[in-house]
Amino acid sequence: MSQQHMGDRRMNHSIEQISQTPWQGQLHRHPIDGKRRIMVWASALHRVIQSAQSFEDFKKVVTESPLRNEIDYHVQPNRNDIRLTISAVQAVLVLDNSPTSWQLHHALCDLIHRGFSNTEGSKSHANHH
Repeated sequence: MSQQHMGDRRMNHSIEQISQTPWQGQLHRHPIDGKRRIMVWASALHRVIQSAQSFEDFKKVVTESPLRNEIDYHVQPNRNDIRLTISAVQAVLVLDNSPTSWQLHHALCDLIHRGFSNTEGSKSHANHH
């Protein structure tokens, strides 16, 4: 088994096993352009942010932003949803600019810095403000 494939299996397993973070169960790997990318459904992000705006308005924020269709996000008309890359999720969280979105942003950054490991390698900055 190749190193790349083993790394993919470990990453996929760790994503499924993330617990005790706001991202538990929200990160998914999807094959796009022959690569398996970590994605988040816009509907899940909308729910986790607890946005006051409707989901339709939330989707417009994504599609009318400078984020790039088919690169940063992928519209899924059959689900009435949008798959967002991790970088797009970070951008949307910053644009939301609420205490909840910043807490989620810091938790996601911590997961990225830990390589999506379930270990508590670094503490969230949200607790230091």
